[in-house]
Amino acid sequence: MHVAPTVERALALAARERLDLVISDLGLPDGNGRDLMAQLSERYRLRGIAMTGLGPRSEAESLRGGGFVEALIKPVDFGELLAAVHGVAAGGCEP
Repeated sequence: MHVAPTVERALALAARERLDLVISDLGLPDGNGRDLMAQLSERYRLRGIAMTGLGPRSEAESLRGGGFVEALIKPVDFGELLAAVHGVAAGGCEP
């Protein structure tokens, strides 16, 4: 597991490490998770789970695409996160 608190550090991390999955908040200090995930998806074919405080599930569902294959609303229940990680790891939730 690796942690990168900014878009810049996440891109640098992805360039030097083999990553299997990205879990990203949408609000990052130097950009946003949508742009980050779009770049990671395009460059490295990574898939991700978005975490958002946006609100209704319908808004969270609109985050799918651009590399995000799942979206969870904060506060995120650990069981729900674990299920999403297992689902993505098993090849579910097409990008």
